[in-house]
Amino acid sequence: MAADRATRATLSQALDLFEDRLASGGDRTCIRIRGAELSVDSVRTIDGDHDLTAQIVPAFAKSHLVLAEEASIEDCQPLLR
Repeated sequence: MAADRATRATLSQALDLFEDRLASGGDRTCIRIRGAELSVDSVRTIDGDHDLTAQIVPAFAKSHLVLAEEASIEDCQPLLR
């Protein structure tokens, strides 16, 4: 999850670059992300009337969520040679 619009834009650019490189031969795409791991403890609807914790939290327990506070696309090709 991106913390702000600028970080979201960088993550989106990284995904576009990954897809372009994959289509043209599979060169790797490297991205550095700074942030903190998130955990989902409870889930309620916006109006607060419904607790969805039992349905949602188990699905997120299998995932690693990160609040990306900063992201940068880096050239990792020299590291792979």
